[in-house]
Amino acid sequence: MRIAHYDVIGQLGFGGMGVVFKAFDSRAGLTVAIKMIGGGAEIAARLGAARPRFTPPAFDRHWRIALIKEARAVSELRHPNIIEVLDYGQHRGLLFVVSRIMHG
Repeated sequence: MRIAHYDVIGQLGFGGMGVVFKAFDSRAGLTVAIKMIGGGAEIAARLGAARPRFTPPAFDRHWRIALIKEARAVSELRHPNIIEVLDYGQHRGLLFVVSRIMHG
């Protein structure tokens, strides 16, 4: 399965906002985390994946706009205690945010 130019390796987790996937960024040669925003059934249907084990509340247009604004702002921050946002965008109508995988 692919999300934009990222090759999905597996699912790392899920929560109230969406599903987090482990993926390989073929452009940068990095393994990354991709948070897909939306309901579990919506993500599965649009990506052609197995249905995740949860269904969070749907996000309306205002939530999506706020998330993109936040991703833009955070992508410009550099601090050792903040996970760096590497990329963000939309894929098949779903929002995603890409960051490095942090262990621990």
